[in-house]
Amino acid sequence: MSANFIHPALVMIIGALLVPFVRGPLRKPFLFIVPLLALLAVVSNSFLSGEFATYQFMDWQLVFGRVDKLSTVFAYIMAVMAVIGTLYGLHVDKAGEHMAAWFYVAGSLGTIYAGDYLTVFLFWEMMAFGSVFLIWEGPAVPCLRLPLSADSHHRWRRTPCRNHAPLPGCRRYCLQPP
Repeated sequence: MSANFIHPALVMIIGALLVPFVRGPLRKPFLFIVPLLALLAVVSNSFLSGEFATYQFMDWQLVFGRVDKLSTVFAYIMAVMAVIGTLYGLHVDKAGEHMAAWFYVAGSLGTIYAGDYLTVFLFWEMMAFGSVFLIWEGPAVPCLRLPLSADSHHRWRRTPCRNHAPLPGCRRYCLQPP
């Protein structure tokens, strides 16, 4: 591993693991600093070119850092999105949501910098787990009550959902029994 290459996914993973331990008035600055550090890692990696962080695993040569112009562009996009998304979510108090979002970002940055298929698969799965846990940690809004059997859908009627306060233009409907 080169001393010049800093993997932004590693920055996000370490930050995600530390989120539950940072509480009180330090939480919001911490939430803002970690994505900025990942963005700075992307900026410092943009001056590099080639393969970094290569490890031998059985018969595979794992490349965790393949830096070229295309990966740099997408890494910039993802890192800026992480900063903007974290700024948007500063009001969220649940540490699990921030952890899941940052694991998703780490997975996407790892996929961007991956240099072989196994590394792509590992980071792609990290993205999948991050998105699933983000959905599980998010607020539960019951929007649809679906029928239990597929052949009984014609007996159910579609009515406006009253389980939440709809916004103007909201078209959420519930399926309710006749």
